[in-house]
Amino acid sequence: MKPTLVKGFLACCFAGAVLGALGWWYLMPEGFPASHSRFWVNSVLPPVAAVVFTIGLAAVVRGQNALLKCLVLALGTVPIAAAMTGKYLFPESMSGKLLFFSASCSLFGVSLAIVSFRNIKSRSLSVPLKILCISLGVGVGTFIPWSQRGADPATKPCGRPTVFSESDSAPSKEPLRLADGVLACPDSGNITIHRQGTRLELSSLLTFESRSPDRFWTLFAPSAQRRGLVRSLVNLKRSAESVVFDYRDDGRSRLRVHAPDSQGRLLLEAISELPQPVYSHLNTFAELRLRGDGELALSFSPCPQPIALRPFDYPFGRPIRLAYLDARNAFRVVEAQSGEKGPFKTLAEGVLKDDEPLRMTIFVAGKPQFHVTLRDWAKQASRQLSPTAGWGLPENSIEFCLDGDDVGEGMVFITLAATSVGRGYDSVGHVAGTYRNRMIVEPAEESD
Repeated sequence: MKPTLVKGFLACCFAGAVLGALGWWYLMPEGFPASHSRFWVNSVLPPVAAVVFTIGLAAVVRGQNALLKCLVLALGTVPIAAAMTGKYLFPESMSGKLLFFSASCSLFGVSLAIVSFRNIKSRSLSVPLKILCISLGVGVGTFIPWSQRGADPATKPCGRPTVFSESDSAPSKEPLRLADGVLACPDSGNITIHRQGTRLELSSLLTFESRSPDRFWTLFAPSAQRRGLVRSLVNLKRSAESVVFDYRDDGRSRLRVHAPDSQGRLLLEAISELPQPVYSHLNTFAELRLRGDGELALSFSPCPQPIALRPFDYPFGRPIRLAYLDARNAFRVVEAQSGEKGPFKTLAEGVLKDDEPLRMTIFVAGKPQFHVTLRDWAKQASRQLSPTAGWGLPENSIEFCLDGDDVGEGMVFITLAATSVGRGYDSVGHVAGTYRNRMIVEPAEESD
C-alpha cells in the first residue's frame, strides 16, 4: 500500500475522530465535580481527545512520521483495551451486535497500527516510547467503559418483610368500586378517583420499565432482561376495611387500599420486595395521572407556591419541570434548559428531612383539588449524583408535565433512583430489600 494512501486514510480517521469527540462533548451532561468519573469522561477527555486528534491530523500534513506512529500506536490500543474491559465489566450487555462492533473496532485498531508501521517511513521508536504509548492507550481504553458502570445503589428500603399469599384460582381482574368515585384496577393496581370533574389516577407500586443485568446502559441489555418479568396478579382479598392485591414481578409486591374515611381520605400501602439489586434507566416509585377542566399546577410542602404543569419536548425543545431532594435535605423545584437537559433553573426551594412526609397539592384552574402525601419517599430516595442529569441533580426526582398540549391532562412521575432526567441510558441501582410506599390522598379545599 502506498504511504500517501495510508496517510490520506489516517487523515480521514483523525478528522472523523475530532468530530466524534466534539459531538460527545456537546451531547453528554456537564456540571459534575472533579471527584466524579463523568467530569473526566464528559468534560475533560473529549476536548483533550479532540486536541490529540487535531495534532495527528497536523502530523499527517507536515510529514511528522515519528509522531504519527506514536499517536497511531496509542490510539489503536484504546479500542482493544475498551473491548476487553467492557466484556469483563458487562458480560451480558457486551454480546450480539455490540460485541461484534467492539471486536471490529479492536481489529481495526490492530490493523491500522500494523499498516501504519509497515508503510510510513521514520526513525524507529524506542522500546520505552512504545511502552508509554501503549500504556496511555490501555489507560484510556480501560477508563471509558469503567466510567459507564452504574455506581453501587444508594436507595434505602425501609419496609419489613411480608408474607405474601397466592390464590389457587385466577383472581378476578374486574374493576372494584371502593367508594363513590373511587375505583381500583386489580390487574395493574391503579386507583382512580373522581372529584368535582377532576380525575386522578394513582399507581403506587415500585415499577421498573427498563433494566440492565450488569450496570451498563439499558439500551444494550438483552431484550428479555431489559423488560424483566411482567407483573401479574396472584391473589385478591377484600374486607369491609380494605382490599389487598398480591403480585408477582421482579420480586413480590402487595398493595393494600383502605376504604375512605368519613373525611374522604384514602390510604394506600404498597410493599415491593426485591430479592436482589435492580439496575434500571426508567422506573417509578409512584405515578399520578391527572385530568381536569382547566390549567393544572402542583405545589410541594417544602415550597408551597403552585408551579404550573407545562408540555415538554424530547430530546430537545420545551423544558420539563421537576423536583428533587439532595444530600443536604434541600428540596428544589427546577426547570431544564431544553427537554430534560440541564443546566437547571430553580423555581422554588425548601427543606425536607429524611423522616418528613412530602405533601403535594394538585390545583385545577387555580383551585386545590387533592392533597397527595408520600410518607416514605424522602427516607428511601437515593441522594447520590445522577450520571445523566449533571449540575448537582441526584438520582431521585419528581417529574411533572402536561400530557401533550392539553392544559387539562398531566402526569407526575416519582422515582427513588432513575436516569430519566438528562442524557443517556445509564442504569442506576435499587438496593435489594423491602420498599414501602404509604400514600394518603384527601380532598383539598380552598381554605387548606
